[in-house]
Amino acid sequence: MSIIRQESLFDLQDLYNIEPTQNYDAILSCIDMDSILVRFVLHRLYERHFA
Repeated sequence: MSIIRQESLFDLQDLYNIEPTQNYDAILSCIDMDSILVRFVLHRLYERHFA
């Protein structure tokens, strides 16, 4: 797996120029929600069985 490094996701001027609803969509589309959800579910299952 390769790692891509960039200084920022968006140019601040680009974020100021788009509408607020598009602003949220642009930011949230960069986040891998599936990975976060899987970790959350696994954590909850682990707590139920071993706590």
